[in-house]
Amino acid sequence: MKRYALLIIALLAAFAFSILVGSQAIPASRILQALSSGDGDPVIRQVILQIRLPRILLAALAGASLSIAGASFQSLLRNPLADPYILGVSSGAAMGSVASIALFGSRSPLVMGLCAFLASSVAIGIVYFLSARRGAEPDPDRMLLVGMAISSFAASGLILFLGRSAGNDARTILHWLIGDVSGRRLAEIGIFVPQILGLIIALFISSHRFNLLSLDSDVAASLGLNVRNQRRTGYLLASFLTSSVVSLSGSIGFVGLVVPHLGRMLFSSDCRVLFPVCGALGAVLLMSADAAGRVIFAPVEVPVGVITALLGSPVFVYILYVRRRAAFREPTGG
Repeated sequence: MKRYALLIIALLAAFAFSILVGSQAIPASRILQALSSGDGDPVIRQVILQIRLPRILLAALAGASLSIAGASFQSLLRNPLADPYILGVSSGAAMGSVASIALFGSRSPLVMGLCAFLASSVAIGIVYFLSARRGAEPDPDRMLLVGMAISSFAASGLILFLGRSAGNDARTILHWLIGDVSGRRLAEIGIFVPQILGLIIALFISSHRFNLLSLDSDVAASLGLNVRNQRRTGYLLASFLTSSVVSLSGSIGFVGLVVPHLGRMLFSSDCRVLFPVCGALGAVLLMSADAAGRVIFAPVEVPVGVITALLGSPVFVYILYVRRRAAFREPTGG
């Protein structure tokens, strides 16, 4: 129980820290005065309500969604290296969002969200198809390799769009390439909130099935689970959740890889516990990373995607190293 209380305290502390810090630090007393009374500083009120609060809300939503999607993919594949970024889902969704601007000239959040979902669905579909063996489930390690190839292809496509764009389009495409939570209005974020929360709830409801999917497929089937249908449903829900967030924040890497490992290490590997814990931990991580990006080189801001890549890349290498050592220690037959 203490750990859950500490997690709630960390969530509140990350929110408070994100409100207080920025390129210009604002004392808490002046923030409270500006928000609680009409005679407060209107400039501070505008900074909080129109700049900081939207990016904090988006960071919390993105962190929670990507972490839950990462935990879902890791359970579906039974592989600790799986996450939306490495599987190509996140990069595919980012390319879909950018394509709606570069090819169709549309900046509508709904159109960009639809293009992101279609592109992420194509990405996970290609990964699934190329990794599947005849009459059998896809090989998890092969899915990761194909996903990394898809991710690299999508990143190259984003750079190609960036090279032939100028002005606002170029800045927008760079935003989706590196991942950033700034520059969004509350109204734009609000369009996606019901969709994101609905998908998170759907994954929570299915969490007991993800526990079964973490077992061997034959064992899960013997317990009454339709393994193939549940896997496909899980891929679809996690991909849709990823694309919904990416259409707002761009491709933020490694959150879905790091946070589920923290959740298992600090709390539980039971998906009924892990999914909500990952949501809270992911929100804490991304709010804190965004706040850190605002103060490290202030007044210049470092995009949150850069911070998560700096944190996540060493963790990815460490997990690879641990898996390699474990493989060498496994006894061989004979």
